[in-house]
Amino acid sequence: MTFFTSQNNTRPDYRVYTDPMIQSMVNMQSTQSEARSSAPSSERQHVRVEYVQLANVPPSDPDILLGDLIALYEEKTVHDVKRTTENLTEYKKNKNRRTYVSCIRSTFRDMLQLMAKDIEPKSLHAWCEKYMSVNKVKASSMNRAITCLCGILRWAAEDENIIEKYNLIGLKRFTESDNGERTSRSLTEEEVKKIFEALARREDSIRKRAEEVSCKPYNKYYLRQYKVPDKGYVDYVIPFVALSLYTGARNGSAVGLKWQDIDFNNKTVTFQGEYSKTGVTVQVPMVEDLCTILKTWAEQEGSNIEDTSSDKRFVFTSRHQKDNKPIVSVDKKTWKKILKDAGISHARWHDLRHTFASMLLEKDESVFVISKLLGHKSIKTTERYLHLRDQAARNAISSLDGAFPSQSILVKKGKEKKAA
Repeated sequence: MTFFTSQNNTRPDYRVYTDPMIQSMVNMQSTQSEARSSAPSSERQHVRVEYVQLANVPPSDPDILLGDLIALYEEKTVHDVKRTTENLTEYKKNKNRRTYVSCIRSTFRDMLQLMAKDIEPKSLHAWCEKYMSVNKVKASSMNRAITCLCGILRWAAEDENIIEKYNLIGLKRFTESDNGERTSRSLTEEEVKKIFEALARREDSIRKRAEEVSCKPYNKYYLRQYKVPDKGYVDYVIPFVALSLYTGARNGSAVGLKWQDIDFNNKTVTFQGEYSKTGVTVQVPMVEDLCTILKTWAEQEGSNIEDTSSDKRFVFTSRHQKDNKPIVSVDKKTWKKILKDAGISHARWHDLRHTFASMLLEKDESVFVISKLLGHKSIKTTERYLHLRDQAARNAISSLDGAFPSQSILVKKGKEKKAA
């Protein structure tokens, strides 16, 4: 087997020859393993792989425009690949390359006439900030387009040696807060009230729908069998929301909760470390409202509220799952519908945890106590919630604006007094 390296240090391609005498090229691949696998299985033992340089690879061109570079990338890497069982992997790769090209051309259409070498982190970041502001683009969408652009520029510099070097090392990605969106926040008391009112309306709507379905004989059998409990809750949503809000539990900790972890006599909930992000086991006292909600849910699920120590079943399970498997989380569509009904524009599920922490801070609770309740390993993690208290202080101080004489008046009077 003979290998030939290219003279201009560009990445070579592999030619697969099934007949060394005819030297007919069957395919071109980017690695030896792909080259070998592309040959017919019946002739694979006669395959000879050569390390060659394509004739149509352009030499180094430091002044190439971004638009021309994208066109070159599309010409070299994007091909017409039909979707079959044998080439499904290559089909997906090719589809992704088409997506990269389309994404760059649509997002960076105003930069296509710039030289690729002139695109630097500082100027690109400033351009992207303006683009996000004018077009109201989300940070995640902008980051996706930047990743595609970086991939092609890196391909041109490191794989094909078309441009001298890759200049976008250290380019910072955007966060939601950079675009005026809030990554995390705490809900107000009014918003919490609206959420529980929306949950109550959801319960009534589901019960009404179930009653309508069951009383119509022409409905399908499985629809007529759909029933909701006469007492308690229609599903796990209300208990799950209440638990997250009143204990500040993460989604994973709440999902992994078992009945044996709830002590109704001492009114405590223990979140086991094996289901926690930090691996820390946390015991949180229950307020009366949460205790009442969980007792109702326990009776509905057939758990003995007097002694739950031997009940190893998960607290929150879906009716569609068997073998007592826990839910993964509250369905995103369900959560969005609840927020829409409550008239809340933006709130993540994790914001319930932020709300729990902020309410304790407003009650002047110790940061160390809050850190223990949240299951943080370090107090520095809990200190991130202090910005909520700082913001409240700023709002309080801002109310004094205009209540006293301005600085200019005080300075003027001081000068007049001195002159006299």
